[in-house]
Amino acid sequence: MIPSKVIDPLTKTIIVLEGLSGRPLSEICEEYKIHEEHYAVWRKHFPINAPKIFE
Repeated sequence: MIPSKVIDPLTKTIIVLEGLSGRPLSEICEEYKIHEEHYAVWRKHFPINAPKIFE
């Protein structure tokens, strides 16, 4: 399930927020055709980088 295209930052944000809202990770990964490992990396970086939007 390696993405055939680069996923843009907005889509990554939407994906992470869907996971944070409680949507099952398996559903998210199936819909966006990503590995759970991709989600885990994006989720890890999300809180570190989120404050930048308020700069």
